[in-house]
Amino acid sequence: METQTSSPAAAAAPLPPDDLLREIFLRLPPEPIHLFRASFVCKHWRGLVHDARFLRRFHDFHGGTPPVLGFFNQKGPPFFVPASGSFALSTATMSPDDWWALDCRHGRALIESCRTRMLLVWDLVTGDKQYLPLPAQDYAQYNGVVLCAAGHADHRDCHLCPFLVVFVFSDDRDFITSACVFSSVTGA
Repeated sequence: METQTSSPAAAAAPLPPDDLLREIFLRLPPEPIHLFRASFVCKHWRGLVHDARFLRRFHDFHGGTPPVLGFFNQKGPPFFVPASGSFALSTATMSPDDWWALDCRHGRALIESCRTRMLLVWDLVTGDKQYLPLPAQDYAQYNGVVLCAAGHADHRDCHLCPFLVVFVFSDDRDFITSACVFSSVTGA
């Protein structure tokens, strides 16, 4: 019986040129999970897949409309329901009794933790999560939004851009309304 061994020459074979890799990535199905998985192969592929010019070309190639990632179920406390069976985000640490969706736009969700008084900005494309403290003041009415801070009209690559969180709240006793803005650029 023959055993197969890989030769040193085969192990050291160069990668295909970047243009060829981009053409291969371009033809992946438009569901975000496919590019997401390709970006985990190595740092080089991650750089190619997350390049803004490639992402614009990818979206244009697949019809220009970004895919629907999923939705937040509003029957009871909201939780994320992926639109595709192959697109699965980790919600294992999120109890639906503790987390409430406040806003979702351009691939990012803003979720409030009722238990810890924290906000979570969750990038639904990359899975990145950033936790922000809520204001220390007492308030009865509140709401928040997450916005793309890039200031451009093309929002297809918002998950690569900085973001802002605007949190507005008011006190029922004196009816004073306040607002806070968090910038991912400054971290404050």
